[in-house]
Amino acid sequence: MLTHMADDRTDVRRTQAQRRETMVALLIEATVDAIDELGYASASIQQVVTRAGVSQGALFRHFPTRLDLVAATAQQVLERQVDAFEESAGALDERADARSILTAVRDLAGSRNAGVVREIVMAARSDILLRQKLAPHIEAHYRRLGEIADTLPMLAMLPCPTRRAVVTLVTVVFDGEAVRDAVLPDAETADAEFEILIMLTLALGVGAAPVVGGP
Repeated sequence: MLTHMADDRTDVRRTQAQRRETMVALLIEATVDAIDELGYASASIQQVVTRAGVSQGALFRHFPTRLDLVAATAQQVLERQVDAFEESAGALDERADARSILTAVRDLAGSRNAGVVREIVMAARSDILLRQKLAPHIEAHYRRLGEIADTLPMLAMLPCPTRRAVVTLVTVVFDGEAVRDAVLPDAETADAEFEILIMLTLALGVGAAPVVGGP
């Protein structure tokens, strides 16, 4: 009898946890939709709950403030970006050239998730509380990118700090390109910049054979 009661309580806790997980995922996805469509400033709590089909009370039971909701959304979207980069990197074999690597990073920078991250990061520039909430997630994001860079055969010839710097550099370049193209698309200039970036990575030796005895 006691065993059955304990099992029942475990099932209830599991069900409650599952419901909470489902609600949090729904709210985060609604926040992504709102920011993607309206921009950070206009992605209000009302816009989020309308998209999620829930009440404001339901939202505030999981996220005490809009800031908490946005920070959780940023964390989730940053993790998605790294997961997508890891998947793209895993699809490249040892013979992948600089163009293949840069194209994969460029595609990610142009994605919907990347656009949402940029909206939040730009807002954090002038919002100290958002910046404080966001900083650990940004730090974790770049740390994971660096760890993935360490596994890429095409970067194996470079010292560890350089490997990580290359990945960060191209990510920042393509983020900037996406911001500019949202306002002033210029395919010709973007293509020229892409070719220059390829030349720079080739000059570093990306895709060359590993240095014997190197780090």
